[in-house]
Amino acid sequence: MTDKRFHLFWFHHAGGSSSFYLDWLTLLPTNWEVHLIELPGRGLNFSTPFYSCWDELLSSINKQIAQISYDNFAFAGHSLGAMIAHRLAVHRYNRDESLPIWLGLSAIRAPDIVSKTQYHKLDDDELRYELNDVYLIK
Repeated sequence: MTDKRFHLFWFHHAGGSSSFYLDWLTLLPTNWEVHLIELPGRGLNFSTPFYSCWDELLSSINKQIAQISYDNFAFAGHSLGAMIAHRLAVHRYNRDESLPIWLGLSAIRAPDIVSKTQYHKLDDDELRYELNDVYLIK
């Protein structure tokens, strides 16, 4: 029998855990099955060490999804979760694996728009200066 439910894989933001989104589950259609993906070091995975590179993280999440993969699925995420959802879709595309029918991303710029700031490329002193200058953080 074919599974007719819609499966949404949700990726939480950097500072939170999947439990942040539990209240949302009651707002979604009853034929949706939501899979709240818990990142390492967060929520129920608090004792799991963080990954040191994207490939490790994406491969791990992809293995989790492969165990419960369906034809009718989507990825969604907020902030860091949006980065993960997008990169995971690309990861699956590059491996010729099934792709989500929808990709929902929030609190992140489109992947083809380059950040003007490039904070990740600044050394410590430059980053401190930028954070103080732009965000008044000392």
